[in-house]
Amino acid sequence: PTVITVNMARAAGDEFFYGPGRLVEFAAAGEEVEVAWLGGGTKRVTGSSYAAPVVAGLLARLLERWPALPPLEAKALLHRLAEPLRAEVAAGNVS
Repeated sequence: PTVITVNMARAAGDEFFYGPGRLVEFAAAGEEVEVAWLGGGTKRVTGSSYAAPVVAGLLARLLERWPALPPLEAKALLHRLAEPLRAEVAAGNVS
């Protein structure tokens, strides 16, 4: 119950979503994400590896504000802050 699972979504920025009852509960921007790349450039990439830091960063900000927040309460707070997962933002590998 304390594991926070994240998949990619067709979303922008810090937007993130929650799909109750799914094996992977959260989704965040993970398609065509612009990231820093070798040589000082940038590159557009796709994958859940780029979505997970969005949710991890939000969780870090919550824990910075409330350091004693128990894991289950932190996850419940993420549930409440997330937008409902909609079909139009769910990536092709999200069911």
